[in-house]
Amino acid sequence: MSLRNIKRQIKDWFDIDFSHESVRKALLVGGDFYYFNEEGILSGYYGYDEQWEKVNGNWIYYLVLFDLVNNVPIASMLSEKLSEDVIKNFIKMSIPFKDRIGIVTDLKPEYDKIMSELNFVHQHCTFHLEKNIKSNMKKKINKDMVNYRFELKNTHPEYSEDDLDEMIKEEKEKVKSEMWEYIADFMELFKQPTFDEAINYINFLKDEMEYYPQHLVEYLNKNFFPEYRKFLRFLEKDYKDKLESTNNKLENFNGNTMPKYEKRNYRTKRGLWSALMHKKDGWIKRRNEGLTS
Repeated sequence: MSLRNIKRQIKDWFDIDFSHESVRKALLVGGDFYYFNEEGILSGYYGYDEQWEKVNGNWIYYLVLFDLVNNVPIASMLSEKLSEDVIKNFIKMSIPFKDRIGIVTDLKPEYDKIMSELNFVHQHCTFHLEKNIKSNMKKKINKDMVNYRFELKNTHPEYSEDDLDEMIKEEKEKVKSEMWEYIADFMELFKQPTFDEAINYINFLKDEMEYYPQHLVEYLNKNFFPEYRKFLRFLEKDYKDKLESTNNKLENFNGNTMPKYEKRNYRTKRGLWSALMHKKDGWIKRRNEGLTS
């Protein structure tokens, strides 16, 4: 039954008026551990993220939707389990079909399927792309340094362990510095002012790949170039200046309303939820007073 028909039947049977949002909230989680911003007007452009922590020994997942244009949280929920269905139902019940245009998420593979089924244009967060690249390159560099140390030890038995430590440290810093410069050059792609210029920059990058470190070339060829459009939706004409390249606004909201150092203080789901709602209200109040961005 549609929300409109449910609302009409409650009115007919009990002479009680409910908003669509109240019915949606009740259907989803019985009103417990679910927040919906009834005062907000949905823009169509959102960020989605989830955090998790153990409360009394059990994993609790905190799902959040944020309006990128209006700079305000739309909905949030605590759940004791996390699955594609939980994520999809949370978003589906919180954002009506007519208000779904674009959404930014991190790079978890399951998000592509979920957002496609919900009819969103899906922007992959470029900040998380950079984090993933650097994390992957650190692992590759560390592995190379282990091999380099082994090679030095075999070819120069006169070197002490302290000598090897110092040489590996210097070589690692040199390799890492060079790698980070190439990554910075690559990330210039997302600073291009137009979609066409971004495409031109991609073509330039492909030509320059022969000069890039091999590990970085392998990563980009496998993880970026086959699906680069997912990272450039924010530059397409229909979404420019509305859909964003990163999920920074939502990350900022989460960072200010659920600081990591406080998560461990909560021993009950109710206590965690009450604190989250209190912090959320404070954040919105400060935003309305112009004290936050």
